[in-house]
Amino acid sequence: MAAELVFGRVPHPPFEDRYIPDYQTSAWNDLGQRNPVGTCRHSMIGSLAGTDKWFRNGVPSAAHRATGLTDYGIGGSTDGSLDGVIWRWNDPRGRRAGWASGGSDGLEGDGIAFVRTLGVNAINRDLVSIERSDGGKIETPPSAKQLDSLIALEAYWFDQAGVPWDTFPKNPNVGIVTDMEHWEFATKACPFDPMRRMTTEIQQEIRDVLKSHQVVIEPAEPTDPVPEQPEWPNGWTTDELKAWFGQVLEVDFRKPEKGFTPRTFNKDGVISNMWVQRAVAEGITQIKRIPKPGYIAITAAKDGTPCHSFIVPRSGYPDWVAFRGDGNDSWKWFQ
Repeated sequence: MAAELVFGRVPHPPFEDRYIPDYQTSAWNDLGQRNPVGTCRHSMIGSLAGTDKWFRNGVPSAAHRATGLTDYGIGGSTDGSLDGVIWRWNDPRGRRAGWASGGSDGLEGDGIAFVRTLGVNAINRDLVSIERSDGGKIETPPSAKQLDSLIALEAYWFDQAGVPWDTFPKNPNVGIVTDMEHWEFATKACPFDPMRRMTTEIQQEIRDVLKSHQVVIEPAEPTDPVPEQPEWPNGWTTDELKAWFGQVLEVDFRKPEKGFTPRTFNKDGVISNMWVQRAVAEGITQIKRIPKPGYIAITAAKDGTPCHSFIVPRSGYPDWVAFRGDGNDSWKWFQ
């Protein structure tokens, strides 16, 4: 079995599209077509619905508008029925690079190599920003549903970016780690300790999801099945051969007083099998064309050991006569 790596099979988890229109936000730049190479995790310091409302406060004449815009938000344990629900506020494949993960006033961790390799603009343009609700308290741990949605969402985007499961969190297409957290670019500790201490676990689960969809086991080249070996040539059956063989009389001329002993076809017997073999060797395909055996004679050699003769009468074929000498000899056809 050969394993093949296939991209594009990781599904996008269910989400509600709650796009923030341009007239309600100016917290973005057009930095060119977005081309996601990875993700960046955030914590809202707020609720899912509250953050959604904050993003929508702006109107054309408003003096104050939201100063940030992220691509996704995921509800948590403090959001009731919205726990684990994904809302999408911005299109990661559009041209709006929301003010989410940058600027770059506090490069740490993998953020240094990211900016060195891809530049400052790539922080907001080429990373999919994902906020998780914490209910306004940064110490709120992520819920199980929230983690499931986060992992599924990140796995989708890394698969779309062509990141193999066995190189993640490094994106080999750009040569650096692209599974980022906000603190690696900014002077804040976002997404804060409850999430940051789970980084290794989250990355492992993303890796598992990628592997489960990217690794396709190709079946080995099909081979022709080995045909089942029939018990007898030409499709003959034991019952048919036994019926045609009939009853053969065996006579022991050393003890004529014993008379004749009837012998029938024995599927494991040497005489029965050599009879069938001789028929096949002569090209006989129909049982009724096989000469029927006549009798088996037992005589005594000069030294007293028994000698056997197996006779098949002529029936459109040369005479079939088999002979066996003493007990250590083998059966042989005369012709």
